[in-house]
Amino acid sequence: NETTVRGRAEFMRLDTPEIRAQIHQLSKLDNFRGLIRLGGNYAVWILAVIVAIRYPYLYPLSLIVIGSRLRAIENLMHETAHFTMFKNRFLNDAIGIWLTAFPLHISLADYREGHKIHHLHLGDEKRDPDSDKYGDLPLPADRMVWRLLAIFTGTYALKENIAYFTTPYLKPHSPRELSMRLGFWAICFTLIGLTNSWWGFFWFYLVPFCTSFRTIRQLVDLSEHHLSPTVEHHTRNVLIHPVLKFVIYPHADNIHLLHHICPSIPGNALPKAHELLLASSLEYSKIPPFNTYFVGEESVFGTAFKD
Repeated sequence: NETTVRGRAEFMRLDTPEIRAQIHQLSKLDNFRGLIRLGGNYAVWILAVIVAIRYPYLYPLSLIVIGSRLRAIENLMHETAHFTMFKNRFLNDAIGIWLTAFPLHISLADYREGHKIHHLHLGDEKRDPDSDKYGDLPLPADRMVWRLLAIFTGTYALKENIAYFTTPYLKPHSPRELSMRLGFWAICFTLIGLTNSWWGFFWFYLVPFCTSFRTIRQLVDLSEHHLSPTVEHHTRNVLIHPVLKFVIYPHADNIHLLHHICPSIPGNALPKAHELLLASSLEYSKIPPFNTYFVGEESVFGTAFKD
């Protein structure tokens, strides 16, 4: 909304009616694009399953695609936490709870509360609840191999990840939410049982959820935020190859600096807002993005691991 834009205008030198009006226009919501974006992710997921069943040797590729779509659904859950996926608040929360948060074993209510604090106290090691993800970055270069090995084998922060995804069941936000969550899975398991799809559930949900999805989330954690003094505002945009962006940063999650400047902008409008600010804000255009992920001194890896 315009209040959010005004509150951050001074930071990016956007204190002009014209720029504020354009950002405000990009922040307008409807009740249709969110459904199309979410439905597209589920459609790609189904397509990946069909391809893997028909061509079993393509299962590793299917695993990556499904993991990326799980991450995409998590991105949309993040947007519902900001109330930027649908104009209608009831629809925003209903879709956010049932079709994004529940399939990923996340409490939308708890996530929304913690994420608000994250935005308010970004970079504060004591008050930012997400600082445990980036508080040790950059790491010494000699720890790179061990961190990456842990990320790609699914062993990095395993205890914390298990706690993250089991907390909604063991310490639910409310009895009502827990009953809704259990009802969701009762429906899912009933459908799986009626169609005898247990092996499909295992290979095309449980395996990617525990492997490729977790790896992608942790690769994102290496790039989203840093406490390094060389990373202004504790975050940068990540402008990388479109294929890699599809896998790691669905729904413009790579434009993370701008998201923290103007969190009212929905993900589908972030690329246009990014181009607008590049052309109109000298301060914004001077903040260097990551142009590669794996290679180069100013890549994500090059910044996350320093000599």
